[in-house]
Amino acid sequence: MLKWCSYCQQFMGEAPDFENLIITHGTCHGCHPATLRPEKLDLTHARFLKSIQHELWNAGQHNDLKAAESTIDDAVNAGLRPVDILIGIIAPILYQVGEDWKKGTLTVEGEHQFTAFCEKVIDLVDFKFNVSAFANPMAALETLLTSAPGNRHTLAVRILALWLASKGRRTQIVDTQNNLQQLLSLIRTTRIKLLLISISLAEQCNGVKEIIGRIAELPMPIRPKVVVGGYAVKLGLVSPMPGADLMADISSLS
Repeated sequence: MLKWCSYCQQFMGEAPDFENLIITHGTCHGCHPATLRPEKLDLTHARFLKSIQHELWNAGQHNDLKAAESTIDDAVNAGLRPVDILIGIIAPILYQVGEDWKKGTLTVEGEHQFTAFCEKVIDLVDFKFNVSAFANPMAALETLLTSAPGNRHTLAVRILALWLASKGRRTQIVDTQNNLQQLLSLIRTTRIKLLLISISLAEQCNGVKEIIGRIAELPMPIRPKVVVGGYAVKLGLVSPMPGADLMADISSLS
């Protein structure tokens, strides 16, 4: 389920059942019910959020970037932050695309087209609101992000990088599809604290385990914490991996 604050209408994260994409409401840490008037509690906002999801879904089906831009402007004018749109709306749409492909209701070609459309929408959000610039350029690089070997879907790590940038955290995306040594060299030189790996299919687990194994060989002072997330983790298709934490809800990184 997708959690949004009933008062400030900001995206709070996900909650089990992770396969259920309905919108639910709660109260974020910044909004305490005891200090807020009941009349500010407006659960009708859930219908607006659902309409934004529906409009972006329809725009994707017709590859209509202009309609998507108009919908994003409506969302921002209604008080949603760019990061709320990326994590709370676009990311679940990508998840649904994966589900439809898995069920056979969406062709491989359709999945590729919709994914390419979402990539353009993410570019649009980043360009319009310059989310990347939110990261503190003076802060030390502390997080590297990469997709599991065999996972050609890069949107998940792009969304995550923008989300972390919105929190002022410097991150870098690394392509390890054909060059694991590049990742290890970066870890040695930057001494990052966290490595995030996105996995979309269970059969990519062996490649992830190889990365974890190579990380475990590094000296303790430069060995980062490894977190594995993504579509396969949300579905519960990934068994525990010694040396790494599994994370179904990326907002728990907060």
